[in-house]
Amino acid sequence: MSTRRMIGIANRLYYNTGTVDVPIWVAIPIAKDIKVTGDKEKVEITNRGHGEVNRYGGGGRDIGFTFDVSNKPADATFLALQASYTGNTSIELAATDGDITVAGTHGVRAVCEVFKFEKTAGLKGEAKWDVEAAPTDSTAVPSYFTVAD
Repeated sequence: MSTRRMIGIANRLYYNTGTVDVPIWVAIPIAKDIKVTGDKEKVEITNRGHGEVNRYGGGGRDIGFTFDVSNKPADATFLALQASYTGNTSIELAATDGDITVAGTHGVRAVCEVFKFEKTAGLKGEAKWDVEAAPTDSTAVPSYFTVAD
């Protein structure tokens, strides 16, 4: 059994121009560093039977996407992200470890809203936009997935 080695450049970020049930995934080629964030609430569940050692269980989970995009204000993907931010509208995102059309590709998808859209233009290097998105009110539950054969 071989293990697939994954390097950062192979990872992809997409947004959906279709519906949740029938997605039409569009790559976001202007994305740079992609991070899928995950955090689970730590809930104390200690009772008198546990003695002097506290016990914990998992509570609610937060997931989100943080990434940079190149400063390309005429690009359709840039405009879609900006529209979610300025219009307080949802956009479904998917971050994958490869091409979303290839069987075996793993990823996470969620209907999100863009909550941060911040430009950075340092003295050196390319100007970019820092983007943060998190799940918003939707009947679609954020999920981890594997593309089927």
